[in-house]
Amino acid sequence: MDSEAGSYDFADDTSNQLHHAVHQYLLELGWTTKVHGSELVLELDNDIWGLQMPTEVATQLLSELAGRRLSCPVVDIPGRWKVVLVEPADGTGSTPSLPASVSRISSGAWVPLPPTVTARGPVRWMSGHEPHGVPRPSAAMIAEVLGRLVRWQH
Repeated sequence: MDSEAGSYDFADDTSNQLHHAVHQYLLELGWTTKVHGSELVLELDNDIWGLQMPTEVATQLLSELAGRRLSCPVVDIPGRWKVVLVEPADGTGSTPSLPASVSRISSGAWVPLPPTVTARGPVRWMSGHEPHGVPRPSAAMIAEVLGRLVRWQH
């Protein structure tokens, strides 16, 4: 609260929240994030991929993985598709074959993470970002599950 003006500086609080989240993501997940403008972003590379897909496919993927006692981080970006974050174990950087409705986001692209608030609303986790939660599947397993789910839909 600014005692002279009698107003609260929400921008300062938002900036503090974002900078605190940068530190938390590094400590809890080992992810290097940064504040870009008014967003907290994760830069994709060969160590962390982003797979963009429709909501219904992301929901089915999470359900299928839960049945196998697995989970993976899925970001819900308002007004856009869902983004599944994958940490490939092989480190090759080669993308497994993906269904047409799923695409790998280019290395170097930025994905907004919570607590970012976009013009269309807050960025949220659908699941799987907990640091010591359920084991995560390989990139190949995610591609296999997605391929089966999308074939089943047609």
